[in-house]
Amino acid sequence: MIDLLTHYGLFAAIAFLLGALVAFASRGPAAAGGLLRRGDHTIAIWLCLALAVAQVTLGRISLYFDGALLLLAACLAGFGAVAAIFGPLARDRLTWRVGACGLAVTCALANLESARSLESDLRHRLGSLLARDGDDPLSFEVSGRDVLLPSETPGHATLAARLERAAGVRAVWTVDTLSPPAAALRERALAEAAARAAQDRAALAEWERRQAALPAPQERRSSSTGAPAARAPLVWAPPRDPTLPSTATLEPEPKASEPAEPPACMAALATLADGRAIRFARASAALDSESQQLLTRFAEQLKQCPQAALEIRGAADTLGKAAKNRRLSLRRSRAVADYLGRMGVGRDRLVNAEARSPARAENRIEFGVR
Repeated sequence: MIDLLTHYGLFAAIAFLLGALVAFASRGPAAAGGLLRRGDHTIAIWLCLALAVAQVTLGRISLYFDGALLLLAACLAGFGAVAAIFGPLARDRLTWRVGACGLAVTCALANLESARSLESDLRHRLGSLLARDGDDPLSFEVSGRDVLLPSETPGHATLAARLERAAGVRAVWTVDTLSPPAAALRERALAEAAARAAQDRAALAEWERRQAALPAPQERRSSSTGAPAARAPLVWAPPRDPTLPSTATLEPEPKASEPAEPPACMAALATLADGRAIRFARASAALDSESQQLLTRFAEQLKQCPQAALEIRGAADTLGKAAKNRRLSLRRSRAVADYLGRMGVGRDRLVNAEARSPARAENRIEFGVR
């Protein structure tokens, strides 16, 4: 409720002034029968229905109803304050209709402006909360004052409980997957983070290369003293006998360089990836505890072998439509890549590829080493 008042406060003040102006313009002798009319109970019923709809709907529609009811309450408060001060009001005035139209326009503007700012502020605060604890700050979606959390998110129950306790959240709803705009935003943010990480590693490598190219401190001190360098001693070389074979021919020919063996970490990573797979339930992309343990071992091996890249080959069900299976395969590969990213593996070291044998790799993820 505090967030609602914070973002809708300006429009609530406008609605209060609007109600006060309507009441001030309606001063005069009250009509016979008082201020109320026979059909006013219909308006009360519609207001009760609007309040009930605001409680049972979810997402942005519920926020629109809450905002409209808040502005209506502010308008009635202003109207009642003027009526209490100046006495009876006349019912049959044009100002009532003008005030109703003004209140409707105010509600529309408030929902257009304040709803977006409220969602953006709530999304930023919840993302900061998850990032501070090491979780994915883009694993959820905000709609109104509700949070939509995909069921395939690792640690779904714990994460949902934490989000529901956060200030400003009305409810947390479980959905199958993020909406296309939210998924595209998440992929773009992950790609930008991977690009920044690659730039940081390149800058660090360049700095280390320049540091290695600098002379040693002792050499810098000796060169800075300005002392003349000692001359090399002259060595007398006897004349070479032309009848003797050249010393160059006596030297053994250099052996061809043997191919360097791959580092031990690459062999260990290839052994771990050989024959290992992550299995999923049908039509699901959720990781179980056994799969998370295997991915943790992959992350440890990848950290020990920075030159290696892991190939992720995802496969979906063999039954059903190809487009739906393709989306399911991408969701499974993304779930694996997200978990490895949270374990500290850069996105630039993860390669997404098609499964080599879809019939054999049904409902699972296989790995390869590059």
